Amino acid sequence: VSMNDFFSDKDLAFARGLTIAFGILCCFTAIRFLESEGSILEVLSAVGSYFVGTKFAAFYLGFFSQDVEEKEFLLGTVVGIIRQILLGLGTE
Repeated sequence: VSMNDFFSDKDLAFARGLTIAFGILCCFTAIRFLESEGSILEVLSAVGSYFVGTKFAAFYLGFFSQDVEEKEFLLGTVVGIIRQILLGLGTE
């Protein structure tokens, strides 16, 4: 049994592309935080704080809403993360 038994070649190529893109994003993020001050725990806490609100919103939406479709959820998630990043960059 292999991945080809469950997914088409197109799906696998897309998933592999996303994996490579996410790996590149992680590398750029790691390089950005190379010269940050403080311990690794402080840096991880600062980076993780960008996603706490998004995770809470996803939980809240899934728990209390019955009519939200996947596209709406993903759009809201992306907009929320972008908003958090912009707010984080605008404050010190």
